Amino acid sequence: MQRCYLYEGSRDEALRRVDAAMTTHAKRFPRLRPTFEWTDRYRAQANFHVPLLDIEQRAELRILPDRILVDVPLPRLLRVFRERIQEVLDRHARAILADMLRGTS
Repeated sequence: MQRCYLYEGSRDEALRRVDAAMTTHAKRFPRLRPTFEWTDRYRAQANFHVPLLDIEQRAELRILPDRILVDVPLPRLLRVFRERIQEVLDRHARAILADMLRGTS
């Protein structure tokens, strides 16, 4: 599942906001055992545990000059929750980017 969040402003500001949000999420949701690692300057990988289903899930995030791309490969078991997962991602993107966000696709 891929999501795209268009934003206005600097790429570095988007990076700072995403980084701060991931640090906060790690503290708020320890049950999910979240990890977040920058694999290069504007690309990161997040991993977390889905306790109810006892599976590990990953997401890749790329910050481009005008958009943030999030790719969450959904195993067959989670595909029934696709819309709910999209809602959660969109809500978090709006909270993280607030005044920078231009749109979602």
